[in-house]
Amino acid sequence: MRRLLPFLLLPYRWLRHPRRLLAIFLLLLLISCAALLGMRLWALHELQVGRALLERYHQDEARPHLEACRRLWPDNAEALLLLARAARRASVLDMADQYLEEYQRRHGPTEELALEQILQAAAKGEVDRVGKYCKDLVRQDSPAAPLALEAMIQGYFQTYRLGEGHGALQVWLERDPDNTQALVFEAGLKAMLLHFEEASEIYKRILRLDPEHYTARLRLATLLMEKLKHAEAIPHLEHLRQRYPDNPMVAVLLAKCRFQLGRQADAEKLLEEILARQPQFAPALAERGRLALARGEMDLAEGCYREALAQEPSNFHMLYQLSQCLSQSGRTADADIIFRRLDKLSLNGKRLEKITTEEMQQRPHDPALQHELALLMMDQGQPEEAVKWLERALKEDPSYPPAHQALADFYQQGGDPERAAYHRQFLATSLPTRPVTKP
Repeated sequence: MRRLLPFLLLPYRWLRHPRRLLAIFLLLLLISCAALLGMRLWALHELQVGRALLERYHQDEARPHLEACRRLWPDNAEALLLLARAARRASVLDMADQYLEEYQRRHGPTEELALEQILQAAAKGEVDRVGKYCKDLVRQDSPAAPLALEAMIQGYFQTYRLGEGHGALQVWLERDPDNTQALVFEAGLKAMLLHFEEASEIYKRILRLDPEHYTARLRLATLLMEKLKHAEAIPHLEHLRQRYPDNPMVAVLLAKCRFQLGRQADAEKLLEEILARQPQFAPALAERGRLALARGEMDLAEGCYREALAQEPSNFHMLYQLSQCLSQSGRTADADIIFRRLDKLSLNGKRLEKITTEEMQQRPHDPALQHELALLMMDQGQPEEAVKWLERALKEDPSYPPAHQALADFYQQGGDPERAAYHRQFLATSLPTRPVTKP
């Protein structure tokens, strides 16, 4: 008790010296204010860096800085809007929606939010609904005109309305010929139309304008590999590997190049590093299978390909390599099953190409065409994209039965009976006006 007595008397002693108590209180207050001010200053720094990166269309690099600002200063309105813009630009549209919803919860409706919501709708492909507003921004040469053009082009390309997207792109390039984002769109369109040489030249131009442009350098390296110019692709991939050491796809592409140039040991070492960190990364598993196949290690090759296909069951190249592995192992019956699957995927791919490059330009609002595209995508292993196209078909015709049936089947197989029941109930009702409660 005697030992505790000095501590029990401490408040009493402080009360005898109020100036000392006040000084301690002011010191603690000053420390708290300094800590808060320091956090705000650091948040502003992160915001400034993120904003500058986003203005250069480096959205993948901008997002960590903007997220840091958001953690330090959760109520910062600009950080949330810029995060939504970065996610939209990276085609992570669901995440962009989440940022905009959080902004609305914290700050309510504002003009800035309304603009971002319109741009988000355009990027999702709802250009017909918000196109007039976006085109007015362009016509008035508003400061938001580049954002409107970008969102419209993204939406047009998202829905394979390539002609309309190309028209908006030409307007943007006439106004700003050196805009790297517009040039990325142009190169992507050229590649989609199989004009690979032109696409490569545009990516090289982007890198002259901005040597640190991640997308341009990665896509250029990929195109060079498609043309079997692996030696030319390697410097680009090594540059990216140095800048982004944790990016597994860059490492896999580099391993492919090294293997093609006879550096098998280097390729294997790189793949081992990737799989040590991400054992189920399908591209790395497939590449390891290809190396094993080249060495004649059929069991290892088959195991790698089957593990990879468990992640990407409709990957044409992986299926083809597995068929080669089975054929060389003398398992012709198993190989024939894979060959039949490849034939179907090939036919689907040709039909997809015809729809996306020709028919969608002529019939962009045809629910039957959108439904067919959705079924093809479902079979190609793209269920999320397929669902989006089925939902688009229902926006064109809310009572279109094949789309309801496809969605009912999809949700039932996916373990969501409530949503499946909604679409089945719609199909079962004979009165279109009968009320149906959507889950």
